[in-house]
Amino acid sequence: MFCANSYGDVGTSVIMSTLYRLYIPDTQSKAIAPFRYSTFAALVIVPFVAIRLISEDLGCTTDQAYRTLFSSSDVGAAIHPTTDNDDEIEDIHERNWRLGNKERAQVSFLIYLGLSSFTCT
Repeated sequence: MFCANSYGDVGTSVIMSTLYRLYIPDTQSKAIAPFRYSTFAALVIVPFVAIRLISEDLGCTTDQAYRTLFSSSDVGAAIHPTTDNDDEIEDIHERNWRLGNKERAQVSFLIYLGLSSFTCT
């Protein structure tokens, strides 16, 4: 798995969890075919987000952040490894899962209300 710079496996995990909050992992789209969203996110979106975060954290250009991303990923993996007993990370994942479900339910309800108003006279 890709490791997001000095954010390490923990940072990568948090970025993926946040992306899964926004989009359902099994989403398919012609725009990213033949990949599923989860694969596309891991290969493209997580590195993009990591580069933007590095650029913001270090106050550097995205080109410099790109080089930093790959030059420091081994260090990040060593400093911030994921473990099975990381309560803080589990809380973040749980919160993202809960909020994602709530937000999707709200959107579904609004869509339902919008569609029902078209059918009622």
